[in-house]
Amino acid sequence: MKKPVFLIFFMATIALTAELYPTVNGFAQDVQSDTSPKTKVIILGVKHSPQLISKTYQPAVFRAFIDRIKPDAICIERSPQEFARNDFYEFTYEQQYLVVPYARERDIPICAVDWLPDAEDTLLAYGIADLEEPPFVRRDSGFQGFMSFSNKENLNLNLFYAESEDEKQKQEKFANTLPKQTAFDYPRRLYLYRTFMQAKRIAQAARAFRGKTVLVVIGSLHKNDIEQILENDSVIEIVQASVFGQPDAESIKKAVKREDLFAVASFNLLGVQSKTGNIDWDWMKQIIKHLEEEKPTAETLLLKTRLQVLQKQIAPREAMATYQKVYDLAKPDEQFTWDGVKNEGRVDSYFDPFGNLSIKQRAMLELARENAKAGNSGKVEELKNQLRQELSTLKTQQLTAYWDEYVIKMF
Repeated sequence: MKKPVFLIFFMATIALTAELYPTVNGFAQDVQSDTSPKTKVIILGVKHSPQLISKTYQPAVFRAFIDRIKPDAICIERSPQEFARNDFYEFTYEQQYLVVPYARERDIPICAVDWLPDAEDTLLAYGIADLEEPPFVRRDSGFQGFMSFSNKENLNLNLFYAESEDEKQKQEKFANTLPKQTAFDYPRRLYLYRTFMQAKRIAQAARAFRGKTVLVVIGSLHKNDIEQILENDSVIEIVQASVFGQPDAESIKKAVKREDLFAVASFNLLGVQSKTGNIDWDWMKQIIKHLEEEKPTAETLLLKTRLQVLQKQIAPREAMATYQKVYDLAKPDEQFTWDGVKNEGRVDSYFDPFGNLSIKQRAMLELARENAKAGNSGKVEELKNQLRQELSTLKTQQLTAYWDEYVIKMF
């Protein structure tokens, strides 16, 4: 007698389920019989980019810490497809400018473990096809705006802050709190699915490097949920980063790179961070002094002058004379050591409305600022027009859009 179609389908489903998901007893037996060493997985939860404002969280602290761990592989917060194109989120300083170069210099395998929704999904949910494409003119802060840190706590970040109960509670609150209107629940639901997929890719990495040490550098909001997803994985042993301890002062000092210092100075002195006033001024002075002593350049002179201006140590007339000297010293098209620019067609970066100007062009812009202070409106307009003539149509339009807010008002 023929079996009913629904019964055939039911039996096939049971067979497939048994193949994909072992029974409880079978799974337990498999765990007990598996004597292979577990992979140590260390999830370092991070904030994106405050490495550039906090001396206690600076790039050298990360390098010195990774030196202690000596990982066999490093997982980063980027999806495999984008990583294969060398494409990163523009604001994840700790990934493309710190962790990835560190791994490549030492031939440490890199595993990209993030997950991104399709453009069609974000278009349906947000009305935006590409969440990473900034608007023509960025907001002063917030989503798709310039990045800055106004909270004083960010100046003294601890490398292991993500392990605190307070951070765990923040993650749990976000994951478990429904918005007042369910129609606006996409960010939370996306976060939950995205974090789950991150965990699954980390599990893959753990199996690829069985019995070894895998370091995961990822946004702190994901850390706790990932650990909960992986805690019963028979292959993985979760190890807290704090077990390895804080790097000592000497190892941090040895891990400092010149490009770090330029990045820190540019972020604080040239970008919208300078508008917040939330700056470790003593650290800035130490950095500028070190850069000058090591090799004085047009770039270091510009940064030093900007520091003096922000601290009101020099008057506009003196600042103008020095910026003119920077303009004369800089070579044509001489670029900043680090600018954080992702889209070379734009005039801005993720932290600076004018981040994609050359050093000569930046000297002109700072001259305009000082002339605006002195009430020389004619000279300001002259410098603005001179800049416009040197830029592409798109850059000119963006420069014009940013000018009043970030040149005339933001001294």
